[in-house]
Amino acid sequence: MAMAKKDRKEYSQIKDNLDKYGAKEREWIDTFSQDRNQFSEMERNNANDFFRHLSGLLPRLLNIRSSIEADDALQKFASSYCEELAEIQKGVNKHDANSLSHIAIVNADGVYLACYSALLFNLKLIHSGWYRDSSADIPVSQKQFIEEVHGSGVLVYLSATWLQELYRLLLGSNILGMAGYREDSPNNSALINLLTDVDNVGTPVKGDQVLSDYRRLEKAALHMEISAAVEAGMKLSRHMLHACWNNILEVLSVLLNGKNSCGITESLSLLFDKDQNQKAHDAVCMSLDGLQKAARLTCVLGLQHRCGLVFAQLANASCVLPEQALRSPMHERKLIKPSLLPGSGKPRPLRLHAAHVLSMDVILSRGVEMGSHAPDCWKHILRCCTYVCQLEHQYFSFEGNQARVPKLQHTRPLNSVISGADEENYGSAEMYPMIPSSPVALKINIAELIKESSQELGWDLSGVGVLQPQHTSKALCGLSAQVDRLFEDSAGKLNLRALVSFLTELCAVSQMQLFSQSPLPSGGSHGNTLLLHRLGDVMLKSVRSGRPLVHIMKAWAVTSSHFVEAACHRDRSISKKAVSYIHDIINALLNSQAELPHFHFCEALFKPFENLLCLELCDMDVQDQIICSICEFVEGSTTEIRSGWRPLFGALRSVRPPSQTIEEIEDLTNIQMAHLRALFDVFDAFLATDNLLVFANASVDCILCLLKYVKGTGTNLALEEEVFSSDSDEEYSATETSSSVDLCVPALKYLQRCANMLASMSQIPACPIFHSAHR
Repeated sequence: MAMAKKDRKEYSQIKDNLDKYGAKEREWIDTFSQDRNQFSEMERNNANDFFRHLSGLLPRLLNIRSSIEADDALQKFASSYCEELAEIQKGVNKHDANSLSHIAIVNADGVYLACYSALLFNLKLIHSGWYRDSSADIPVSQKQFIEEVHGSGVLVYLSATWLQELYRLLLGSNILGMAGYREDSPNNSALINLLTDVDNVGTPVKGDQVLSDYRRLEKAALHMEISAAVEAGMKLSRHMLHACWNNILEVLSVLLNGKNSCGITESLSLLFDKDQNQKAHDAVCMSLDGLQKAARLTCVLGLQHRCGLVFAQLANASCVLPEQALRSPMHERKLIKPSLLPGSGKPRPLRLHAAHVLSMDVILSRGVEMGSHAPDCWKHILRCCTYVCQLEHQYFSFEGNQARVPKLQHTRPLNSVISGADEENYGSAEMYPMIPSSPVALKINIAELIKESSQELGWDLSGVGVLQPQHTSKALCGLSAQVDRLFEDSAGKLNLRALVSFLTELCAVSQMQLFSQSPLPSGGSHGNTLLLHRLGDVMLKSVRSGRPLVHIMKAWAVTSSHFVEAACHRDRSISKKAVSYIHDIINALLNSQAELPHFHFCEALFKPFENLLCLELCDMDVQDQIICSICEFVEGSTTEIRSGWRPLFGALRSVRPPSQTIEEIEDLTNIQMAHLRALFDVFDAFLATDNLLVFANASVDCILCLLKYVKGTGTNLALEEEVFSSDSDEEYSATETSSSVDLCVPALKYLQRCANMLASMSQIPACPIFHSAHR
């Protein structure tokens, strides 16, 4: 009986404990649900507040005549909106310092991107007829709308609940229409141009994926109007082409896809071995000619999205080194002249077939237009670009071919075609991007060159053959000029969506080129065959062309990670060039874009430096190059760094000391002393800032960096002592003595300065709020 009572008592205690634990767990779940519901309600209220503010801004935005001014107005709106929220939250914190329920953590980057996404979605709804007929298809789903902001690659402090509420509000209210915008209005609105420069909003047509400035500029230069009869004919042609497109491609590709019913295994070998099978040679040439015409037709009729397979066939057939054709069984059975055999003592002459040249001409001349509408074309276009650069490098490496390079000519800027009469309709020429008038290669018409070559050699229309050396050099120069023009046009003309798709594919192809198993040329002799150089030039031209900030944000989000990868390459010339591009792009942005309060894009700009040093991905030479770049920015652009101080301190916190012997350390004393002075300059520049918001944003990172040096760097380097003047707490001067100490003493002095600044800030009524712990 006693044992039974004891068991019942223990069971009762266990049950009571479980009930208490269950009650606490239920209480915790209820509290969590209430907090979550409260947070969701607060986010919906914040989205409604943003919607009202944006609606009130639109009438003024629609009256702005310049796209640059419209973008500046959106940036200022995002900054002032975040500032207004911060002021409201300061008042809330004064009444309840322990309450976080009313704190809305947003940043101007997210608000700025939300403005573009919201207005572009509103414009697409207008063009789709949603506000006239709610049964029409919605052009953008809620998931796509949220992903457009969260997947931008930019630091965004906006919740999915906030964006969902904004999406719902836009479906119910046409804020652009209420502000005075009319779809059929002939007036040119800078805001609408700014939105269409992000993405096309109507039915895809030729040239609609380029910037609005270039569309108007080309319209003024060409003065082309499409008649109703021509439009009807194009519509009929599109219907006919849709019906038989797949069959056409199948017929044109049958001779280019390897083994086929005709028993032809190497179409490339047939082109360079015309005497072997004349009919088969002519059939392959006609197939390539048919694919070239199909590509031109899709461009004229507005069917660019259908061109992916055409470009794939043209690239596969044309972008193959001629030597690979000689490996086919057909050529192995044929007697080849000893002077052309590998290892015969003479270099193999480069031979280009006219059909291949024409195919590459089609790809390059229409590459920007096709790739902007069909992103799957970019990989074939870039393959052709790389191939042309390889051919150019191979051909002009021989001394005898260098004399055949055509002379340079000067070109007139395209914006000079706008006359005084046109300025009334299209604006002054100064409003348009400037096309450089520096010397460029002579523009060569490839089709005319092939026609000239066929007349000289007596080719018939279907049996074009191998080009002669004098025509080969001109063809390569013409194709090379088209490659240069393609990258320039992509950087300066493409709208944001097309530019991002181009940069994404360019980074992917460049990554394969840098880290594939096939070795790159040693000694830094990569020439213009390395796509990393093209990527850096495209980014620099995009930044310097005056694009809106949203374009640079998304372009940098795509390319920055690839520059970090390239900076880790085993080839020193490649890694240093990658760091140089990072430096040049940041420098160009700091000089052209002033970061407004509550923006954090400069933090994303300097993040690659922090990633390279924190993850120890680079060698000591690259580390020294990064430190020099940081010091250069601190010295020349102190006030423009702003939110970039955080990754700078993160990078300096991860600097690795060189692993050297004592003798080598003595030789490197001067270099190390220079690095120390540069390091102290960074802290001096930051602590001398008069921008409290900048200091509040990066003060924790600065203190962590200083604490790292207080603890020591982990090495016993023989360094010259830095003696700081103790007479002033505001400025320290470094002098050299013969004793040896670490960085502990100067770091402690900087920490003391930080403590003094924080103590002073605590007494300021308008002290910034430190919410870093809750991000």
